[in-house]
Amino acid sequence: YPTFQESRYMAYSAVVHGAQGILYWGSNELLDAAFRQSLYALTSELASLHPFLIQKPLPDTRAVVVRDLFEPPGVGVRIDVRQHGDDLLVILVNEDNHRHMGVDLHGLRSFEGRKLFELYGPDEVTVENDGFTLRMRPLECRMYCTSRSVESERRTGRARKDGFSPLLRGCRVRSSTLPCSGNRLRGERFRTPPLRGAAVSQ
Repeated sequence: YPTFQESRYMAYSAVVHGAQGILYWGSNELLDAAFRQSLYALTSELASLHPFLIQKPLPDTRAVVVRDLFEPPGVGVRIDVRQHGDDLLVILVNEDNHRHMGVDLHGLRSFEGRKLFELYGPDEVTVENDGFTLRMRPLECRMYCTSRSVESERRTGRARKDGFSPLLRGCRVRSSTLPCSGNRLRGERFRTPPLRGAAVSQ
């Protein structure tokens, strides 16, 4: 089974590529209780972001990788920015299997001076000169928001680290949308338990 971070990567990679819904199925076949809990943690996280995920991505935002001399060529970092009321959510997905020592984000001028918090992480950044800069680990996804109130209270399952680590190497989401009957991002919240499934479709 994939680790929590691998499942999380697949979910947000689908979102930043235009998915309007994510469907998990076949949970009755799961034999790993820890993996089941990790899926509950992920769907709980997605549900907490529902007010943002049903909004359209803001236009003219971009993530530019500042490549160093020792960095191999790659796909880069995908960005998805959504606004709900006065709050902002920034989703970042490093699609390369190597780290990026510098990623410049642009297109956040309307939030100049606002502080963003890394959801489920310790980092804090301030929007300056239209954006901010950060580093990203291989195949990492990060979320920054103007409020930590959207973090799910569920923590069980997030620490699951065993699994098939090579799963994501070479993984790419090619479809622009994911057909989904049931838990669509538009109109219906993602549900936590009982969970019907255990896969992200392409």
